[in-house]
Amino acid sequence: MLHLILAVAAQEVTVTVREPVPAVPWTETFTGRCGREELQVTRPIYSRRNPAPQPRPAIRINGRAAGGNIGPTLAELGTIGASYRFSFLCAQQGGAIYLRWVRGLADGRGQVSYRSGRATFRNGAIVEAAAEDSNEEAFWYR
Repeated sequence: MLHLILAVAAQEVTVTVREPVPAVPWTETFTGRCGREELQVTRPIYSRRNPAPQPRPAIRINGRAAGGNIGPTLAELGTIGASYRFSFLCAQQGGAIYLRWVRGLADGRGQVSYRSGRATFRNGAIVEAAAEDSNEEAFWYR
């Protein structure tokens, strides 16, 4: 037994240190279908504490990036640290898909600002969009 303890004590100890690999941000995906048309919104989930550049939200229609002037809508959907509620509506005629959202953003001092918006998609592109300041009741709709 004494020989075993001396043998273990005589061995050289090697310590290896590895830096952790940065985590890939999680994403949340919301999907709405109208007939054969599928509208998908994908948002990265990140916090204000991580200042590293993060991927932007994406809007896809039938697997392809939505066309048209999509930039302002993506900016509305990319607020860091915000919570979103989404709803999808189908047009009765004309093949349009309507996306509605409400965003809540806490300022860290107990105040929450709200913003709501809507976008209309037809033939793979955004054709209309608008957003405005909103209120708590709009966020907590059922």
